[in-house]
Amino acid sequence: MKKVLPFLIMFLLIISCKKQSTQIINDSIVLKQGNNNTETSDDFLNVFKNIEAKGLHIYPPTFDDGGKIIKTPFEGIPIDIKRYKFFEDKSIFFNEDAVEKGLSNIYAVGKFEMNDKFIGLIIRQRSQYDETLIEIVLWDKNKKKIISSLTLADTFGDENWFFDKESWIKDFRYNKELKIISRKKDKISKENCFKVNCDSIETDSFRLSQFKTNKFISKIIKVADLENYKLKVLK
Repeated sequence: MKKVLPFLIMFLLIISCKKQSTQIINDSIVLKQGNNNTETSDDFLNVFKNIEAKGLHIYPPTFDDGGKIIKTPFEGIPIDIKRYKFFEDKSIFFNEDAVEKGLSNIYAVGKFEMNDKFIGLIIRQRSQYDETLIEIVLWDKNKKKIISSLTLADTFGDENWFFDKESWIKDFRYNKELKIISRKKDKISKENCFKVNCDSIETDSFRLSQFKTNKFISKIIKVADLENYKLKVLK
């Protein structure tokens, strides 16, 4: 019996080790399967194609009579916001509820590296009536989230009022500067004009937005050379 006892103990130890090893392997498989079902920030960023930022003219898309978008470089691809949970900021993604119901979309247009802390993501989403609003949203690399946005382009029109906003990325150097010039034209009809003997009102304004630290600082400017800032939508 004394000779058998050591072999019995060894046998039991081997069986126990095999069970533990099998459990570790099974746990590893479950962990890997779980990770495959969880989208990462890298997966989200890969939805956006790389674009060349400097000199880019950003303008809103237009639509034909059937509501189909006319070909534009800013069409983008729809983002599955149920798959990528980066749209919690209602001040930026104010139509998220409509997107979740399938009534609208948020589109990934492009991305570019701004500096060692931020990536600029160009997105398109619904404005007043159509998906004409194009914005640059700031992706914080450390926090792995969207922190703020700047409107680059949009358009809207009815019988009383029409406006068109477009932007140009005027100067860009990685980790050094990012300057955006935006132009907006408004046309207000006679019915909405409150001046005496007014047929209509037209305004034409320019704004310079510069990226500082972690946000855009904007101010109204005067532009002498209008030839460099011709609008695509509103002539």
